[in-house]
Amino acid sequence: MIDVKKIADTADVIVNGYAFTSSDGKYKILNLNRILCYRMYACSC
Repeated sequence: MIDVKKIADTADVIVNGYAFTSSDGKYKILNLNRILCYRMYACSC
């Protein structure tokens, strides 16, 4: 299970419900309102 609060707390920035976290020069983007899957850059669900 994904811990939404932990992701939100560690995010570099949150815009419009999306959490952006940088890692090795890349960004992970997660929609905090509707989590179906968690992948680098985009969710292809």
